[in-house]
Amino acid sequence: MAELKATNRPGVKPQERAATGPATSCGNEADPDACAPKARRVFCFSCLALFALTLFAFWPSIHNDFFFWYGDDPLYVTENSHVNTGLTWENIAWAFRSTDHSNWHPLTWMSHMIDCNLYGLQPAGHHLTNVLLHAMNGVLLFVLLRGLTHAAWRSFAVALFFAVHPLRVESVAWVAERKDVLSVFFLFLTLLMYSRYVREARMPNPKPYRFYALALIFYVCGLMSKATLVTVPCILVLLDYWPLQRSEQTPLWKRIVTKWPFFLFAIATSAITYFAQNHWGFVKALSSYSFSARLENAVVSYVRYLGHLVWPVHLASWYPLPHQWPWFIVAGSVLMVVLISLAVFLSRKRWPFLCIGWFWYLGTLVPMIGVVQVGEQALADRFTYIPVIGLLICVVWGSAELFKRWRHGLLVAAVTGLMVFVPCLVLTREYISEFKDSLTIWRHNMELTGKHGLAQYAYALSLDHQGHPQEAIRELEDIVEVKPDWAEARANLAGILDQQGRRFEALMHYRQAVKLQPDNAETHLHLATLLQETGELEDAISHYHLVLQADAAYAKQRRKIDLSASDTNSAVAALREFREAIRFRPDYCRAHNELGIALGRLGRFGEGISHFEEALIDNPNYV
Repeated sequence: MAELKATNRPGVKPQERAATGPATSCGNEADPDACAPKARRVFCFSCLALFALTLFAFWPSIHNDFFFWYGDDPLYVTENSHVNTGLTWENIAWAFRSTDHSNWHPLTWMSHMIDCNLYGLQPAGHHLTNVLLHAMNGVLLFVLLRGLTHAAWRSFAVALFFAVHPLRVESVAWVAERKDVLSVFFLFLTLLMYSRYVREARMPNPKPYRFYALALIFYVCGLMSKATLVTVPCILVLLDYWPLQRSEQTPLWKRIVTKWPFFLFAIATSAITYFAQNHWGFVKALSSYSFSARLENAVVSYVRYLGHLVWPVHLASWYPLPHQWPWFIVAGSVLMVVLISLAVFLSRKRWPFLCIGWFWYLGTLVPMIGVVQVGEQALADRFTYIPVIGLLICVVWGSAELFKRWRHGLLVAAVTGLMVFVPCLVLTREYISEFKDSLTIWRHNMELTGKHGLAQYAYALSLDHQGHPQEAIRELEDIVEVKPDWAEARANLAGILDQQGRRFEALMHYRQAVKLQPDNAETHLHLATLLQETGELEDAISHYHLVLQADAAYAKQRRKIDLSASDTNSAVAALREFREAIRFRPDYCRAHNELGIALGRLGRFGEGISHFEEALIDNPNYV
């Protein structure tokens, strides 16, 4: 099927119209389909096809579980009392003031709350929301590109490969990555409204500012879903050049002024996010990973992402961060990025889409490329959710320019596209199966990247969560043998050993963990509890005091009591403490148990029995 004919827009040169792509010949720029019923039918069918193909590609994720270890699902949903209790005014207020887990994204929190209202804690519903949002994103990208360029089939191809590519799996099949699909939903709405603003400004009686206001509102909503949309003002600058061609029709000062509100919101969001991630310890210090090493990994990652786009096999959820890349890999990556950048810049007059697409890719990856290192991964495929759009524009528009020179170019383009689409679809569905649960994903990760620290650690905790404690103990013992200074691994090993009745070994590892990380309140608390149960009351009391010193708020929410006291005054004080703990966490079985003991000391046996029953309801195996 041939492309729709080009619109003779004022101020657009013939070579620019060719680069933009064929368009409808309708005479109505605001609505190219107003006098083309056939084009409208094709447009509607294309949207439905995109939505259906995306649903088909990602439907297997509906059957996946939450990810319990280093998947963030417990932090975001299952164990977050502000979220799993649903959408309430109290929880909404928390969402707007919270920077929990290193981010400020109130709309993302609220979307999870709505899911909890709709589905409870059944993972299928939460996965379904991600799939539906991603499918809508595919449709919105098609609508956006078609409206900007009037190149219907090129736009469809970009949207289709964006929607079904295996690189999308991590963002869609992982519930905690709701922030990806939700933020991009608002991104596309922002760009749609901005393009309408530009088109309206060119009309005889322009009234464009309602669309500008909507673009700004959607942009703020996107920032409140995920902070990586801070690069959107730069995307608007690129779109002004191509395909909107505002540089020839709009004064420079006006183009700058219209971007300032976007830049101001981006700067404010960047500051909040950096503060939150630094507060939660996610920003790696320069001493632990030098700035030069970060730059090396960043430029290598730009090239590695290109490889993942072209050959999306052996994808992993976690890529270990190397201490240092070999010099020849760094040099080759720098040379490749520089040469491509130079080539697309020199071709900007003839093929502006190459320049825009390539710099879209480079620019939108900046917040995640690792110059400011957040976390310990070298790269993550979910980071390409926005950047890959620029690369797909380069590939699809570039291929169209190439194929149109051939006699049967359209047929060759269709066959080539089908030959690429089918493997992408198959690989995506296969990769989704690796996200079945925490154990499966981390086993798959270790098969690809080896038993590096974090993957093996998450695998060990997943083994314990799924009822394989002995295997988990063996994996954690391997970890602490290789990395004896890993306090968190030792503490979790101690916890599993304690559950298996190996208390002497548990005590040893807990003591090592608190030496390595003396300000960790939770580890001190577990050690104090174990010491109390083994009769070492003096040591237990000292560690409870250390809990208070390390984190008074944490201690208040759990338990703090002078264990050696047995008089009435101490029992009354204990009542207050344990009731406070239960107020913060109603299902805290240990607090119910201790409250029952304190009530028994005061002779209030009926109330005490009721709290023992609550403890058993929360944990029937609580001896």
